[in-house]
Amino acid sequence: MSNENTNTTNDTAPPPAANPESATIGGSADGTMGAAEENLLEQLRIDLEAAKERVLRSQAELENYRKRAAREIDEHRRYANLPLMQDLLPVLDNIERAIAAAELLHAAGNHVDEHVRIMDDLERVFDVIFSHGGTIGCGERVQK
Repeated sequence: MSNENTNTTNDTAPPPAANPESATIGGSADGTMGAAEENLLEQLRIDLEAAKERVLRSQAELENYRKRAAREIDEHRRYANLPLMQDLLPVLDNIERAIAAAELLHAAGNHVDEHVRIMDDLERVFDVIFSHGGTIGCGERVQK
């Protein structure tokens, strides 16, 4: 045996495609697809479009959930102190009545200036507290 020609070629392998884009999956040698391959390809396109739509819907639902959660948190923060504010309103009403009574005494000649000043200071503190809670201040309330 001679070793002159030890390279053997595989005659059964098809030649590589000159242009990879022109290579087809399935189909005949002339590049056309059979009915089964066309149906499969169309079904895959339909499935891809359906999957894209599901992804878009899921993304929209997630965004809506995030917005709804943010709104709920904002509302909770806004109204979290409401029970405290409601409990403090009668106290504020009593302070306003005490100021009015002290002003009447002062107008009658009874000098209670220090008392009026302290009550005014208390009212300002309550105004600040109520304004931070998002409610109306003492001077903005409707007088009865």
